[in-house]
Amino acid sequence: MPFPRSVTISNTGTTPTLSWTVPSGFTPDVVRVVVYDKSLTRTNGANDVILSTALASTATTFQIPAMDPQHPTQPLLKDTGQYVLNVQLIETRGHVPLVGNSNSNILARSSSFFDFSPRTGPQPVAFLPTVGPAPDPSTGLGAPYQFSVAGVKAGQTIFVDPLVAIGYKYAIGAGDPKFASVLLPAVQNNSFTLNFLAGQSLIHQLIAPNMQFFFPEGGVDAFDVTGIDPSANLDPGNVTAFITGLTFVGDGDFTGTMTPLIEDLAATPEPATLLLLGTTVAGLGFAERRRYRRKI
Repeated sequence: MPFPRSVTISNTGTTPTLSWTVPSGFTPDVVRVVVYDKSLTRTNGANDVILSTALASTATTFQIPAMDPQHPTQPLLKDTGQYVLNVQLIETRGHVPLVGNSNSNILARSSSFFDFSPRTGPQPVAFLPTVGPAPDPSTGLGAPYQFSVAGVKAGQTIFVDPLVAIGYKYAIGAGDPKFASVLLPAVQNNSFTLNFLAGQSLIHQLIAPNMQFFFPEGGVDAFDVTGIDPSANLDPGNVTAFITGLTFVGDGDFTGTMTPLIEDLAATPEPATLLLLGTTVAGLGFAERRRYRRKI
């Protein structure tokens, strides 16, 4: 069973539209969408399911309803809430329709999870990540965000929603085209600091918000962004708080990562550190995704 890819969020407010693509050559019998509330945890440790619905086999988009189907007088999402979208591609026994939310006639399914939060103000369509396992807090890093964006084009800008703290590390995945440029949002008036390797030299470059910066010819496979002003009050748990524009030097897929910096690291990254980021972190690929394939 393949996994959905290129999951995006559009619209603002508490009724966002979530879209995805299904790999060519495959049509599921049913698509199921499940939404979890990260602020509600059940006794078994899992986040609470606030919505579960089966869609047509050809469905590739779903708009979150304004009201809770179980409690029609209550909004389903909160403006400041943090949620997880679960997209399941399902094959049923005998390829028959799925009855309600029953699992009894499911033969196989893939299940993918993508974090999202309601957004405010004018926002572009942005790709959503899956969240990897949290590292040791002493590293000063947050849980890495893994993207799966199919078919990026050279020079095409895509917008992604990383976890935000005081900075973050970007890296391409194995076989991905290199980063050609980066565009950071206007969440502050001050410049950000961009760190990347040009040959064997570590470059520190100040870039202003909403100004596209182009890396040297040939692009880079990793870079760091620091200098996010804490007074911007960006919620470190809100994956849609800081939308970043990326372009690439060639066509291909983007399966890279963004690893948030959750505290101010005293030491300036050395070139070897950035080289390590570009090889080991990018090499994680799909292994760190919170995904599974289930046979019933």
